[in-house]
Amino acid sequence: MILALLVPGMAFAGNSFVSVCYHDVADKDPDQTYLAVSTAKLVQQFNWLRENGYHPVSIDQLMVAKNGGPALPDKAVLLTFDDGYISFYTHVFPLLKAFHFPATFALVGSWLEVPAGQPVHYGQSLVPRENFVTWDQVREMHKSGLVEIASHTWDMHHGILANPQGSMEPAVITRLFDAAKGTYEDDKTYRDRLQLDLATNSAVIARETGRRPRVMVWPYGAYNGMAVEVAREAGMDIAATLDEGMGDTSKLNAIPRRLVANDPNLPAFVEDLRGAAAVPPMRVVQVDLDYVYDPDPQKQEANVDALLERVKALGANTVFLRADTENHDAVYFPNRHLPVRSDLFNRVSWQLNRRLDVKVYAQLPVLDPGIYEDLARYAPLDGLLFQGDGPTEDIAKRVSVWRSPVFTARTFDPHGVLNAEELFAQNMRDYDYTAISAKEETLGALVKQVSRHPEGLRRTVFELQSVDRTRSGSHVPSEDLRKQMRTLVMSGVKNFGFSPDHFLTDNPAAAVITPAFSLKESPAP
Repeated sequence: MILALLVPGMAFAGNSFVSVCYHDVADKDPDQTYLAVSTAKLVQQFNWLRENGYHPVSIDQLMVAKNGGPALPDKAVLLTFDDGYISFYTHVFPLLKAFHFPATFALVGSWLEVPAGQPVHYGQSLVPRENFVTWDQVREMHKSGLVEIASHTWDMHHGILANPQGSMEPAVITRLFDAAKGTYEDDKTYRDRLQLDLATNSAVIARETGRRPRVMVWPYGAYNGMAVEVAREAGMDIAATLDEGMGDTSKLNAIPRRLVANDPNLPAFVEDLRGAAAVPPMRVVQVDLDYVYDPDPQKQEANVDALLERVKALGANTVFLRADTENHDAVYFPNRHLPVRSDLFNRVSWQLNRRLDVKVYAQLPVLDPGIYEDLARYAPLDGLLFQGDGPTEDIAKRVSVWRSPVFTARTFDPHGVLNAEELFAQNMRDYDYTAISAKEETLGALVKQVSRHPEGLRRTVFELQSVDRTRSGSHVPSEDLRKQMRTLVMSGVKNFGFSPDHFLTDNPAAAVITPAFSLKESPAP
């Protein structure tokens, strides 16, 4: 996909809107197991929305605007509440009536079907049935006209076994791994599982409310192209995610939402809401799985932990992760084409994303669509980093069936290229990001060249070289890298990183480069 880049700050245009994702509500000590917000703060937030000209909108309004009817009001906001907690009926519903705010309420059908007094299987835990609404309450709220009842799956709000290392990943987008057989769920079994689940929940909601749901709210915000297609077949053309950005009525099948977590005070809530349109700067490290792999599973897992600690210490928010070996003779994921050194990409990518909220771009030297499809089938990823020309648009389209959204980047070395500016312009047209190989002696000239292109600085990653390949692969002094990073920041560069990172030997030295690299210590101007 080509990224819709937006300027920092709240910017409503056309039929755009911002969507907010709430979960539980509590009078005191809001439990973050359920991402609860306190009642008093929710009232403050509702008051702030009303007093500052925001207009909560209904699903009907979104659909009418999409179909050419009256446009959305200025500062439109979609309020959503996930999981079906009882607090929505006891705390939120009275507020909706008082403020005349519409909202969307997403239900996990299997939880509501549990008889009173019996425990609900909530992820890996058992919780009281009384934590959730009853169908009588759902019907009352549905009849009010203020509450849109949405599907949150029948029974896929949990993790399933996703790899040999034991990771539990979202059931909607994960191929179930059979540890006894050492095999993964095939395409047909996976799709059948999706279809049965979504159809079951739609039927139950229709049975109880008299209306099939038309909105799908993906658990954990996790979805892919196949899931969207299955939801559409079940009558749900509208779907809510946890993607970044603003919503737009032209794309209601993947509505971005701002997750309300950690019971934010009003200034924090407002800051996050106003930042919905902003694209965060990227701080990138390039990692080779060769340095993570070890034939000893315990040593390998220790290497994974060391990588996570390293990425956290640096403050990186993006990793370019090599999915093949240095010699290009094997890969680190199951596939039908090349030898597999170890089924490792899934484990590392998931840990980076789950534990550190880091986006992972898969890096492969080949441009065979089939190999990328297999990678996406069996491993989570956020983007693709291409290293050459080829059918990259087709590859991205195929990958999006299994992983969405998927962003694209292409490496670009402008040194010694006669038509560098023309090739850069082509990259800007065809990819979300261009990763430019940047050398110290040409940093200033590169920044000036990139700045001449509309959105050039926003969509370019300056990739500094931590190894001097002209000097037998010796490490570039960490102090030199820090100076280069400072130069980029002072030049107004938004996105940069370095390649490669030797995390086991602390090259480059984290203590030296972090003050210039981390967004926490050196935010982009």
